[in-house]
Amino acid sequence: MEFNLLFESSPKRGYVGVLADSALVKGLIASQDAGSSNGDIYYQIGGGGLNGFFASALGPMCAGVNRALVDAYDAHFGAGAWKADSEVGRRDRLTSFYIPLAGPRPALAQVGERVAGLVYSVGPVLHKVIVDRDGFRAVYVDALNAVAAANRNASDDQRIDALRITLLSTGIYGNTETDEEAALLARDVASVVLEALVAAGTQPQAQDLPTTILINTNYAGPNESKEVDAFSHAAAARGIAVDAEGFKLQVS
Repeated sequence: MEFNLLFESSPKRGYVGVLADSALVKGLIASQDAGSSNGDIYYQIGGGGLNGFFASALGPMCAGVNRALVDAYDAHFGAGAWKADSEVGRRDRLTSFYIPLAGPRPALAQVGERVAGLVYSVGPVLHKVIVDRDGFRAVYVDALNAVAAANRNASDDQRIDALRITLLSTGIYGNTETDEEAALLARDVASVVLEALVAAGTQPQAQDLPTTILINTNYAGPNESKEVDAFSHAAAARGIAVDAEGFKLQVS
């Protein structure tokens, strides 16, 4: 199979709203949030960073999504697990959950009509470098498989065509101190994303995966973008050519 990775940005070359529709995809999309393992906001939406942007975009929908996250967590780890784990915050239960955003969008929400749901992914707390690469990759594979599961029994018009992905653990959880350290970490995380796409793309459920991966991109200057730099280096390491629109990843 082939994944089409597209650099996506606003008309002013800034980030697209985290739950906004995409101009690059005609069908439904899901959008990935960088979630929290901190005790005070454990597997919940809110706080700072990207997780805070999702809270703002959801507006009055946020409470319902947070309840759904508790249910998803307990279904995965056992009844009552979220309550027990959220009291201390655990750094060893890292995964991804897909939460559908069904029904009408309230006036105060900034959720596109073609945004089918969000993927809540909790990456590791890093200190400039990735320590557990297999564990980190699994968070992304879980994210992809969660969307594939949503697609499995969906009608053609309800299938999720694209996943808007993020570079987990490169912001608040990255703990980098210089621009160079931040760039190196982002490049390595982008490599993990490509590894996860290859892993997910060779599994039996690959036929239900979204084949378009949207990379939310911000340009700090005319040709300066953390996301473009990171994924260009990750693609080049695999011998893949990258242009202004993005690149294709072939999975055999």
